[in-house]
Amino acid sequence: METVALIVGIGLLGRGAWVVGDAAVALWRRWLGHRGRVMTWAEYAAQDGTGRVVLAGRAEAGPQGPLASPLSQTPCVWWSVGDAKGEASAEPFVIRGDGGAVTVRVRRGRVRWAEPVGGLGKGTGHGPDRRERVLREGAELYVSGTLAPGPHGPVLTGDDVHVSTPEGRASATVETLVLALVCTFGALILAALVVGLSLYLIGVFG
Repeated sequence: METVALIVGIGLLGRGAWVVGDAAVALWRRWLGHRGRVMTWAEYAAQDGTGRVVLAGRAEAGPQGPLASPLSQTPCVWWSVGDAKGEASAEPFVIRGDGGAVTVRVRRGRVRWAEPVGGLGKGTGHGPDRRERVLREGAELYVSGTLAPGPHGPVLTGDDVHVSTPEGRASATVETLVLALVCTFGALILAALVVGLSLYLIGVFG
């Protein structure tokens, strides 16, 4: 019986560590994607094209001009079809603010709350997720990432670039708070399990 209890205790301890670790990783990734105070464009200019930035502005087409989404032909500066493993436009677009602008190359899955414009979602009986989403020209956006040199000035590109609408940024804040609570309660549960298991082992082998 004591051996069974010990095995159960170790199993619960491992499960608690997994839950806390998983939530902590998700919290860390979300914090990286949306961290920081939104800079002014004057502060951005003072960075001289280097370092990490968090900016707010409105979307403009890149040097290739406006795009059209593949399914509905909606005019846009960026589009995606399907889930995080689906298709997305690869052309850069521009975010322009008060007296400044920055070119953005964002990877699939790094855009939150792009506008849905059509397509068929998963579970509709028509195969995989084919929902279409776009960022329209003039849309208000937040962007965060690390600047890199480009042919026509600094560019935000790479895995740490995140783009969100105001709704997406607000949603990310709420989700981050929820994950922080999960991590806190998970850590407390894990600590209780460690204490309980330690007392049990002291009682058995002490």
